[in-house]
Amino acid sequence: MQNQRIIDAPSGATARTMLAQVETRERVLYILHWIASAALSFSEVFSMSLIAGLLNQGALPRAIQVILVFAIGAGALKVFMILSEVIAYTPLNQIRGNYFLKDINAMTTMDLKYFEDPTFQDEMETATQATRTNDTGLEGIYHKFFPLGADIASWLVLAAVMATLRPWLFPLYLLPILGCLLIARAVSSIQNRRRSQRQSTHRKNSMYSWIATDFKYGKDIRLYRMRSLLMDYFGKEITKLKQIMQWHYRIDTTGYAISFLLLILLDFLSLLLLIQAREQGLSFERFVLYLTTLTTMSFVILRVSQAVSFVFTEFRDVRRYFGYVETNWSSASAENHQTLESAPTIEFEGVSFSYPGSDKLVLHDVSFTIAAGHTIALVGINGAGKTTLIKLLMGLYRPDQGRILINGTDYHRYSLSDMRRMFAVVFQGVEPLAITIAQHVSCEYEPADYPRIERALRRAGIWEKISALPRGMDSPLQKIVDPEGVILSGGENQKLMIARALYQEEAKIMVMDEPTAALDALAEADIYRNFDDLMDGLTGIFISHRLASTQFCDEIILLDQGQVRERGTHDELMQQGGIYRQMFDTQKRYYQEGAHEDF
Repeated sequence: MQNQRIIDAPSGATARTMLAQVETRERVLYILHWIASAALSFSEVFSMSLIAGLLNQGALPRAIQVILVFAIGAGALKVFMILSEVIAYTPLNQIRGNYFLKDINAMTTMDLKYFEDPTFQDEMETATQATRTNDTGLEGIYHKFFPLGADIASWLVLAAVMATLRPWLFPLYLLPILGCLLIARAVSSIQNRRRSQRQSTHRKNSMYSWIATDFKYGKDIRLYRMRSLLMDYFGKEITKLKQIMQWHYRIDTTGYAISFLLLILLDFLSLLLLIQAREQGLSFERFVLYLTTLTTMSFVILRVSQAVSFVFTEFRDVRRYFGYVETNWSSASAENHQTLESAPTIEFEGVSFSYPGSDKLVLHDVSFTIAAGHTIALVGINGAGKTTLIKLLMGLYRPDQGRILINGTDYHRYSLSDMRRMFAVVFQGVEPLAITIAQHVSCEYEPADYPRIERALRRAGIWEKISALPRGMDSPLQKIVDPEGVILSGGENQKLMIARALYQEEAKIMVMDEPTAALDALAEADIYRNFDDLMDGLTGIFISHRLASTQFCDEIILLDQGQVRERGTHDELMQQGGIYRQMFDTQKRYYQEGAHEDF
């Protein structure tokens, strides 16, 4: 089954959405900034003409006065223009911040299948570029509209001045602006063809950089001398990125060169016209006025060309971003808001599933029922589909065929929040976040129920360790954020995960995926002694490769090649003499032989 793709939002809708985010004060600042720029351009060309005329008449003192007045006025306008951008900076930055929160929301609610799809990851990398920095993408366009609008306002004033020489010059000066727009659009369209390739390379480089700096990979990189391997991967992607950026540079340069040639041609024609007018009696002051206007306008048009090219390029990313962030990437519905008052019955009816981009069925026509309040053990060799089945049950993936029922209701009808509240889950090999112990157990920024946290830690068998810490439950975990962070052992981390699951007292389904894999024999035995207490009042699913632990469960389901092969209690499966019996005898023999060798 193929995943949904990210589709660019329509240009008009994107522009309206961007405009709607700008408050009235910032809109006024934009307009005043542009008016100030137009006034500045007007004063520059007329002051130069006036000063040249006064100097030509020998009125030096008067020329100096004009220079001083112009300098004060121009300085005031420039200060205002700078201040308007400074005042608007934080509100515009906040717009990006608000959308960045939408990024996090989309990433943390989308179906898990999208994180295992490289094509989608490349598309998402492209989309989220729009909120990565304050000088590109969404915020970059907001900031760029200050100078872009100012230059367009200046161009209008300057073109109007030139029109006083010949009225038909005004529409003529539209040509370089229109040309710049068309060239910028063409350049952006050409560059867009390799956008996904560029973002794929960026994403891979980010991944390699993360691996090189991640503590959990540090031992392998050093002991197995993997530095050269990583450097080769880096080098390959950097070379590809260099080639892509050189290609982009050539396209940009070509676009700017065409714009520059058009501008030179227009300037040449304007100068010929200006010289002709001078020969026909145009005053010296007016000649200086038009010459200054023409020179200033050339630089303005060049700046407009660069700004428009920037906006076109970044606007494509913003369209992709809005198409991404405004799409619901979760397949969970919200039809049936309800909570479970007691342990539910769980039914799998003909469930089949294959991972996105693969035709291989991981689960095939799986059917079974877990009675309310009962606990089953899922067993099987690696790759049998045990963890995949759990992911389906919790809504992290959705079946390709068949149904999953909770108390007789198709779980597609439950809202995502209701689904999450149903489950208390312990996965294997999970690293704790760099937050406090209380935050980790409660999953709250400001934990409100410390007695409940303590109760969960006690039941998980880690309270003695936590209570002995100087800051107790408020002790930070890991040292990547807080240098005083606590580093727990693998077994202690696993107990912490069990405590987090036990804290979810409203949950009615307990799922444990190899919960004792990182525990020593004594700690594991302690968990089993308290197994009935841990599962009290819950419907439970227990995954373990240690088959001796399955005897605590009401029933055992053996998966093999994605299908239910055997089902029953431990004694029943042992009597059947099938795959379960073979696996159990093999483990039993291993421990017995190990014991004899010790003696």
